[in-house]
Amino acid sequence: MSEMLMSDAGGLPASLAGRHERALELCDDRARDWGARANRYRRRFRQYKYLTVTLAVTVTVLSGIEGVPGWIVTACSGLVALFTGLLAATQSQDLWVHSRWIQSRLYGERFLYLQGAGPYAEVADDEEEKVQLFSQRIEDVLMEGHDGWARSVQEI
Repeated sequence: MSEMLMSDAGGLPASLAGRHERALELCDDRARDWGARANRYRRRFRQYKYLTVTLAVTVTVLSGIEGVPGWIVTACSGLVALFTGLLAATQSQDLWVHSRWIQSRLYGERFLYLQGAGPYAEVADDEEEKVQLFSQRIEDVLMEGHDGWARSVQEI
């Protein structure tokens, strides 16, 4: 009997509306998570990149100034090498782009689901099947995202 109660989610039965809401919440939570990852990787990439460029310019300037101890130029050169290595080893730029791509895919999937477009148009008459398809497709995106992330981390 409670199955037949109607909810606020577009006239769906209460249990189906709950699954609909949970699926949307999961999608939103995971999209925020991948967005936070992307922001972290972007920040790391920019820090390493800007430090590398700044230190390289500093080495050039310091080497042209008379009276600057050689160890300072050497230390700055070593830091350039360090940050260049970290930039390559952490793959921050690749992880940033990958994370942003997964986030965009999740938002795109959410939009298609809510609009009943793409693969959801084929099951538009069956709301339960539509929620199941959405859940499965979100899980597929998340697994693809995790697999891509794991491959990138293994390469480090």
